[in-house]
Amino acid sequence: MVSKCEKCGADIPDTATFCPSCGAPKGMNQPQPQPAQQYQSKPMGNMSQGSMEDLAKTLFSRKMLILGLFIGVLLLVISSFMINFTEPNVWDDMHMQHFGTVLRSISYYGMGLLLICVGLINDTFNKFYRLGMIIAGGFILA
Repeated sequence: MVSKCEKCGADIPDTATFCPSCGAPKGMNQPQPQPAQQYQSKPMGNMSQGSMEDLAKTLFSRKMLILGLFIGVLLLVISSFMINFTEPNVWDDMHMQHFGTVLRSISYYGMGLLLICVGLINDTFNKFYRLGMIIAGGFILA
């Protein structure tokens, strides 16, 4: 099948991308798709491998590592106050101690997983730092 060049009117074969006569791109004046058609959302399962890697590197970057460890240490301090500075015989204080213990466990597990994930995913660190993060995360989780 043959189409006509919109610039000079010459015949362009379907396999060609440019007009053989004038060199104009095939279909240069075709109407552009509407914005609603152009920017359709993709289902999560169709994300490209590159965008998933970019997302993982963003989530496990140096700044997120520092922020995550800071939040983890802050939660550990708060949980220590909840456990150590409450009366063990008072009913409400017993609940605070249990909540402090749960909060301490969550912060340890979160920091351990964060260190392991950053060590495995973020390749901007030196390989020995990455290995150290993985080992430290394993010790925290053990």
